[in-house]
Amino acid sequence: MNAVTFLLVESPSGLWRVMRGGATILQGLKLGSAIKQARQAAREEHALGRPARVEMSCLEATIELANYA
Repeated sequence: MNAVTFLLVESPSGLWRVMRGGATILQGLKLGSAIKQARQAAREEHALGRPARVEMSCLEATIELANYA
């Protein structure tokens, strides 16, 4: 089963958004808040029996922040 991925993406204003698939589910967040919200959403998916992960998109790489297998 493919993991549900929550991706953190920085906007030009320096605030962050949380995306699931290609859709923005939260926006206008400071980085710490974006990480907390994305991890909570991933834990909720995992509680429903689906693997989930949180990733942060940077200029040169994508960093995995959490993995709930």
